[in-house]
Amino acid sequence: MTGREGVARGPSAAPTPPAPTAPALTTTVTVERPLDLRRTLAPLRHAGSDPAAHLSADGGWFALGTPLGAATLAIVRTVGGVTAHAWGPGAEWAIASVPDLIGQGDDDAGFDPSLHPVVARLARRFDGLRLTRSNRVLDALVPAVLEQEITGAEALRAWRLLVLRYGSPAPAPTGLTPAQRAAVPRLTVPPSAREWRAVPAWAFHEAGIAQRRWRTVVGAAEVAPRLERTLRLGRGGPEVTATLRSLPGIGVWTSALVTQTAHGDPDHPAYGDAHVSRAVCWALARELLPAADADARMAQLLEPWAGHRERVVRLVLATGVEAPRRGHRMAPPPHRSF
Repeated sequence: MTGREGVARGPSAAPTPPAPTAPALTTTVTVERPLDLRRTLAPLRHAGSDPAAHLSADGGWFALGTPLGAATLAIVRTVGGVTAHAWGPGAEWAIASVPDLIGQGDDDAGFDPSLHPVVARLARRFDGLRLTRSNRVLDALVPAVLEQEITGAEALRAWRLLVLRYGSPAPAPTGLTPAQRAAVPRLTVPPSAREWRAVPAWAFHEAGIAQRRWRTVVGAAEVAPRLERTLRLGRGGPEVTATLRSLPGIGVWTSALVTQTAHGDPDHPAYGDAHVSRAVCWALARELLPAADADARMAQLLEPWAGHRERVVRLVLATGVEAPRRGHRMAPPPHRSF
């Protein structure tokens, strides 16, 4: 959920990487351009209480369900690059995903920040921000569906409850010193497609998820292989979006969140989210618009960067600045379209 990070819990820094003799798969990726690793990895974590991900100042820990099995992945910024370690049956797949996770495949050719002074300033300020690509469609889709029509806090609570109840403990890192082990966050691998299909209706209800949305989750899990195959089509695009939106309950907003995170899509903003559209309108035009008008205006403002519209949104949201509120803060009504 872009721009909705919570406060990180647990240790403030990733533990020192294990010794080379540790029984873990390891890779080091050389980085030749600026990289803000925390901001790049941020879309992979659903607030500070996410049981499947933990971010630190110089990296992060992730519990992954991969085609080869579960994996625990630790990524840390090192001099001149990024070092990653993975444990568990899916360690090989997790290690192979690291370049995409840290934005090595993010191509900003054709992106001209000089078209607007604010975008130019943000591009200089956040020159290390890259667009991640998780290569895990279902893991991006489920939390997006859970967030439909309810507040972010409610959706994060539902994600946490369901993952902790129906996920599985992440593989334990081995080869660490006692001090390193003490700093490892306790993580849970999100449910697989088979496990999501087996979640009973009462558990979704208990988590605050209405019938229509849990049916969307279960329906997506039933066709998970077809959804994962959209990764072969590249970093988003009309065919990927059409495939996602062919599922009942998946619309513009949900498909955008999926392609942004799973595919690394640089051009699919989250239309239908009042937080995003109002923030963009305020940042680029100093216009304070009602939610009903903000989407159309955001589309106009972003048009000069066609091909990189989500990149501009990410730069705006990286500031953490929101559009001023018109009145007293109240419990928000549903504001996300499908």
